[in-house]
Amino acid sequence: MSFLKEQAANLTGKTALRVGGDLVAYLLDPELKDHEQLKNEVSDYFFSLDNWMDDTEAIIVFAAAIQLMKFDIAYFWLSELLDKYQQIDNFSRDQQEAVGKACVSFCQRCRKEGVAEAAKEAIEVLGQLSPCPEFVAYRLLGKYYAGLFSGEDEEAERIKEILRESGLERFVDHFLL
Repeated sequence: MSFLKEQAANLTGKTALRVGGDLVAYLLDPELKDHEQLKNEVSDYFFSLDNWMDDTEAIIVFAAAIQLMKFDIAYFWLSELLDKYQQIDNFSRDQQEAVGKACVSFCQRCRKEGVAEAAKEAIEVLGQLSPCPEFVAYRLLGKYYAGLFSGEDEEAERIKEILRESGLERFVDHFLL
């Protein structure tokens, strides 16, 4: 973790990578001492960009940052992002994937916070991603969270098992338990 933080600190001109590296370190160890500094740095990063929602790399950083931000701020930014990406299947695959990552991250956060209703729009967007192999996991995760939040436990368990059988057992065990 120390190595990762040192390498991230040495990145000049690559703010998204540096902030992303700091976020990875935080996600691996949420007890980091500079937690509040990182929250401020993440907020400053998004406010410093004119059009971060047009930048696929920035959207991916936002997806990770959702786990760190205050919930109401994450909800606000995600709502703005989803407003911009209405008709998601009309956008490029990279953009769809970045927005999909943000939606999954937000659903995870809603589960942690016990705020199922807030995830409704994110779940809908996951179901609207292009029906291509690259997005199968995102679409399945949308169905998983829809089942989980609506009390359809059998459906949620069935999807978890499909993801495990697909080789994503570490993901399932870490994020979907």
